[in-house]
Order: sequence, then structure tokens, then C-alpha cells
Amino acid sequence: MKKLSKVLLALMASAAAVFVASSFVSCSDDSDDDGASTVAVYKDTEDGTETVTFYSDKTFKVHVNGEESEAGFKMVFDFDAMTGTYTGAPESDGDVVLTIAKAVNEDAISESAIMQKVMTAAQAGKTSVTFTNADYPLENVGNAEPVTLTVANGLVTFDGTEYKRQ
Repeated sequence: MKKLSKVLLALMASAAAVFVASSFVSCSDDSDDDGASTVAVYKDTEDGTETVTFYSDKTFKVHVNGEESEAGFKMVFDFDAMTGTYTGAPESDGDVVLTIAKAVNEDAISESAIMQKVMTAAQAGKTSVTFTNADYPLENVGNAEPVTLTVANGLVTFDGTEYKRQ
């Protein structure tokens, strides 16, 4: 698979908690589903888009969105990878402490599972397939250790990837 699939596999296999807190962007949006407004958002757009959004009710969400095409077939990845709560002020430089409540099971994002869905779609004559939370459901995380991230100059770096406040 290409880089996006490898990134997705690495995302779930590595410390999911730390990764989640990495992507934020400052803005205000009062139209969220749960009524909470957006406090900050951080993004990495190196390969697809990984976005961490912090809400006014002290919750956060990590969302993965990207696509890759090969031999005329397109795979779209569009799902929430993690949710939880936070303390701190992610809209400003300083420490933000995340506690992950739900995350995609790392075993769900395997190359074989991806290829199975692609092959099924191709055999049905389709030229694209989308992977969502129906494919990668969020599962409760028990006894999650809090993760401290440091925002400096609007940036958070994790595992060599830099996430920028928008």
C-alpha cells in the first residue's frame, strides 16, 4: 500500500493517545453536532489530512481524511480515529493534557482488511471505496494514561510529524 495506508497503520499501532492531541486549528464554529463550539484545531496535511479538534465542552476528536489512487482505483479514508477529553488551553501555547476515551482498534486497520474491501468493491465493478467509522468503529479505551502535549508557536510535534494550528 502507499504512504497513507502505512501512516494509518502506524497511527493506530503507535501511541494513539499522543497522536490524537497533535492536530489542532483555532477557529469558532457553533454548528457542531453536540452544540459545543470549536476552540482549536491542529492539522498535518503531509499525506492526506489528520485533524485534531478541541471543543468548548473540553472534548477532542481526531479525524483522518485522505485518499490514494492506484491503477484507476480510488481509496478514500474518512473517519474519526479517536475521541476523549482534555485539560489546558489548546488555542494557546502551553501544555494540553489528553485522556483518550475511544479509539479505533489498531487491528482493524490492517493491510489485509483494506485489501479485502478493495477487492470486493473491484469485483462488484466499482472504481472507488470509502473507509469510514463503519469499517473502523471507535472502541472504549480502558485505563488510558493521560498524555501531555506542548503547544509552542502554534505547533505540536509527535513522532517526527509537525501539526500546525490553523
